[in-house]
This record gives sequence, C-alpha cells and structure tokens, in this order.
Amino acid sequence: MTGTDKTREQLLKENEQLKETIIALEKTVSDSGHYSILQEENLRSIFDNMGDVYYQLDKNGIIISASPAAVSLYKYDSLDDIIGRHVSDFVYDPDKNEKLIEELYRKKFIRNYPIVHKRKDGEQITVEANSTALFDDKGELAGVVGVLHDITDRKQAERELKKLTTAVEQSANTIVITDIDGNIEYTNPKFTDLTGYTASEALGQNPRVLNAGTQPEEYYEEMWKTISQGKIWKGEFHNKSKEGRLFWENVTISPIKDEKGCIINYLAVKEDITEKKAAEQALKLSEDRFRGLFEKSGDPILIIENGKFTDCNQATIDILGYGSKEDIINSHPVKISPEIQSDGRSSIPKADELMKIALEKGTHRFEWEHKKSDGVIFPVEVLLTAILNDSNKKILHVVWRDITVRKKAELNLVAALEMAKESDQLKSAFLANMSHEIRTPMNGILGFSELLKEPGLSGDEKNNYISVIEQSGNRMLNTINDLIEMSKLEAGQMYVSITEVNVRKQLEYIYNFFKPEVDKNGLQFSLSTNTSGSDISIKTDKEKLYGILTNLVKNAIKYTNEGSIIFGCKVKDYSIEFFVEDTGIGIPQDQQITVFERFIQVDMTKTRSYEGAGLGLAITKANVELLGGKIWVESKEGKGSTFYFTIPS
Repeated sequence: MTGTDKTREQLLKENEQLKETIIALEKTVSDSGHYSILQEENLRSIFDNMGDVYYQLDKNGIIISASPAAVSLYKYDSLDDIIGRHVSDFVYDPDKNEKLIEELYRKKFIRNYPIVHKRKDGEQITVEANSTALFDDKGELAGVVGVLHDITDRKQAERELKKLTTAVEQSANTIVITDIDGNIEYTNPKFTDLTGYTASEALGQNPRVLNAGTQPEEYYEEMWKTISQGKIWKGEFHNKSKEGRLFWENVTISPIKDEKGCIINYLAVKEDITEKKAAEQALKLSEDRFRGLFEKSGDPILIIENGKFTDCNQATIDILGYGSKEDIINSHPVKISPEIQSDGRSSIPKADELMKIALEKGTHRFEWEHKKSDGVIFPVEVLLTAILNDSNKKILHVVWRDITVRKKAELNLVAALEMAKESDQLKSAFLANMSHEIRTPMNGILGFSELLKEPGLSGDEKNNYISVIEQSGNRMLNTINDLIEMSKLEAGQMYVSITEVNVRKQLEYIYNFFKPEVDKNGLQFSLSTNTSGSDISIKTDKEKLYGILTNLVKNAIKYTNEGSIIFGCKVKDYSIEFFVEDTGIGIPQDQQITVFERFIQVDMTKTRSYEGAGLGLAITKANVELLGGKIWVESKEGKGSTFYFTIPS
C-alpha cells in the first residue's frame, strides 16, 4: 500500500468516526445506559466548543449539519439561520467553490484548501477547508463532510509580511541585518548594487570588509558602544566597494530585540551620499575664490539658503540703501520686494515658485520688482543659479541688475509702435473706404451728367438721369457730413445741448418717417415700449438722440432683406434703454467687438455689398457716450441683430 493510499484510508476512517460522532450527538436518548449518556455528553461538549467549524452537506450542497462555531464565524444569530441553506450562500466566489466540489469528486478529499467565504454582513473571511466526499453503495456522491479553519488573520499577516519584504527588497537604501557579533545575515539588492558583493558573498562577513580605512578606530568603538547598549546610532561611513570604488553612506543602526528585551540582531539602513559629499567638497574648495568675486562685483549678489538670505555683497547694501548686511540676512527674499508685483501676484508665493523653478532647472532668469529701504520700487532683472539642491539644504546664487532705464525705453517704444500701427491701420481703412465712397457717387454724377447732354432724350429718361445724380449727390453729402461729424468728435468740438425731450413723440416721428421705406422693402415695422398711454420725458440732447436712433434704424433697414424691424425703449430705474432689433444678416461673433470702430462694416472682409463709409456706428457710439450712456450689440450671424443703448433718465 502506498503512502497516498494510506492517507486516503486514514481519512476515510476519520470520516466514518466523524459520522458516528454526529449520529451519537443527535441522539436524545441513549440505548447503552449511563456510560453512553456520559460519553454522549462529553462528545457534545467537545462538539459545541470546537473552535473550528464542522459541517456536513448533502449531495445537492445543502448544509444539513454544522457545529455551533459556524454561528460566530459567519455572525448569524443561530444555527437555524445556517442549517438548510445552500453552501454557495456563504462562499464569496461560487465558481471557485464549484471547482472545489469537482476536485473533491475526483480526489475524494481536500486538505488545507484556502477559500474566501463571506459573513452575514458581507465581510470577507478566508477559511482553510479540510473536506471529504461521501459516496453511496453505487459510488455516487452522497454528500461532503469537513472542517473549516478561520485563517483570515494569518492571511492578513502574510500580506503584511509580503508588503514589508517587498519594501525592503525594493528599497533605494542599503539594508543590512547582522547578528549580535556584527556578522552579516541579510542584505537587500541595493547592497549588491552599491558594494559589488552578492548576498552569498556578504553572508557571514563583518560589514567592516567595506571600510575604506580613512576613519579612526575610535569612531567604530563609539558606534558599538551605543548599539550594544540598545540605543540607535547615526553617522557616516567612508566605504570601499569590491572593485575598490570609494563611496560615502549616511547610516542608521538600530538594535532588534526579542520579547524579553534582549538584543538578537542589528538593523543597518544606509543611504548613499557620495554625490552630496562631492558637492560639499567642491563648494568648500571654490568658496575662497567665490568670496573675492562676490565682494568686488558691481552688481548686487546674494545667497539664498532654504528660502532665506544668508549673505550679500556690498553692492546690494549700497543700491538698496540699507546700513549693513544684518538688515537683510535671515530674511525671506520679499524683504526687499513690494507686497504685490506688477502682474498683480503676491510676492511671497511668486518668489517661492521662481526659486523652485531655479532649483529644478539649474538656472532661471526673470524680471522682478525690488523695493529700497526708503520704499522706492524699481524693476530689476534677476538670475537665479542653483548651487546645491539637497533635501536638507537648497542654496541659490542671486544676481540682479536695475533695469529702470531699459523698461522706460521699452514702454516708450511699445507706445510709439502702437500709435504708428493704429495710425497706419486707420489711414489704410480711411483711404480704402473714402476711395470707394467718393468715387462711386462721383462717377454717378459725372456719368449721368454726360448722358444728359445726349440729344433727343425723352422726358422720362432725363428725369431718371437727374434722379441718379441726386441720389449720388446725397450719398456723397452723407459721407462728407459723417467725416465732418467724426472730425468734430475727435477734436472735442462736439457740444451737447440739454433740453426736455418727449421720448414717445421722438420715437413716433421716427416710426412714421421710416414706415413708407420699410413697407416698400416688404418688411414688418413696429414700435415697442414698456409703458402705455403716457409720455416719456428725459433731459438730453434732442438732435443727438434723434441722430442715434435714425442711424440705427437706417442700418437695420440697410442690412435686412426680409422679416421685421422692431425698435423702441424700456424705462428702467435710472436710465432709458433704447433698442433696434432686426432679422437681417447679423454680425459674426469675432466682429462684434470691432463693429463700433471707425471705417468698419460687417462684411468688410468679404465683399462690398453695402454702401457706406463705415463711420455710422462709430459716430453713434461717440454720441451715446457724449450723452452719458453706453451702447452694445447682441447678434447671431444669419439671424439678425439687436443694438441697445442707454441714456440717463
């Protein structure tokens, strides 16, 4: 008989014994006398107090028996809540449970099989199952009996141990564990990377195999004295790798103690600080040379360490007007800056941000504003250079230069360029528009005047030619009038004449004036106000108000081919809001800002479909502002526009 067969035979025998135990426990009256009753009570006591859960399933997976421990394991009120339910109600992953049943059917028993179950409240627990399949005389599965052991805490501990192991193995620092005599028992992969010794080569060695020989013996004696007393030691080691490369480490050694407080091991965590040491040495070597240049420089130079000034040269003191270095040292850089910079940002967070950039990039040049001791603010150009960017020490070299003269020159140049650009744009727009607006009607006047000289013209032909000449003349006159009015507005020669104005009569007059023209164009025309049956009066310039409304209505008629035009006003608390709404071509979103500028038409960038010098809305805006109001437009291209303007009431 093989070892496997013996195991199966033993498990089957144990299963039979378990079955007999359950049968005995389920008896309420024993036929065997006093001794059987005592035996039954003992068995019942053992069964009731089992820490593990005994269970029995029928062939369909229904729980037909379970020990009382199941109640506390699954957090139910009683066994009645468990007996009679399908085992899948307690399994977190039913598919895995099905695989367990299949494996049971194939192997007859399962030992130490971990599976995730769930409690009444849904909490997951991990149990270890030892189960045996029961078969009938025909070899068919009759049920399952087994024992469940709660290993949730053990699994959690295993996960925590795995995390700890992973952290140690992947640590960027060297980790070494020695026995109490200092012989190496464990090293992590970083140890091999740094020293060149593999874990097997280091095993049993004393860490002093790495000693570069530059530190005195007393140094190590002091370390051993500290850790052997159960205290933590911190210091630096100058070591040598297997290949002979020298390196520095920052080391922390901690004693590891057992439950009784006895030292059983030492844990050393070591950080490679070779680059830091090299930087410190380089800084020390260049310090004297730097000090000479530092003090003799005509430009202000300062040193910032961990966000504070630690040094400055005499030029800094002289230019800022302070008495000595002590007035600046140990202060934040904003000590010599205004609270708010010219861009509106607070100096403190902005300075911290710029220093961070310099530390990350190595250098950073920017413009800044400084403040002298007497409060005078002036612009400077600053160059920050990172000297050291360590976790504990961040050092910046600062050089700055007063650029007041340069900034003034830049501002003057920008202003001159803007003026020149604007002047050039206005000149181009003026010439383009005036060329068209003057030549077109002039060509009409000259051309049809020439036609009038033709002999044999009928009366109707003469009248038509004269009508064209009159229209062209009116168009030219309107252009000239617009130019004259715009010139007066820009020269400040336009004056306001304030009188009592009946707004309702003004609106009705404009309505009656334009009604025939609108009807002729096939458009709907209406007047709307938010008051009825009463006059609306304000004190303003009657002629300018008339001109504003007339211009807006004329524009609406010009740019509306079909639909309607509505104009009117709304009385508000401190003003009257006028509006002219149309269903015309509309204004593109990107042109709504510039529509009130001189020489601009909506379709100017596309075609010259509409006549006009592009001065109308500019004049309208200027007149609205002269009357103390404001004007704006809301429009959708292809849908129409609504022009609004307010006049103080």
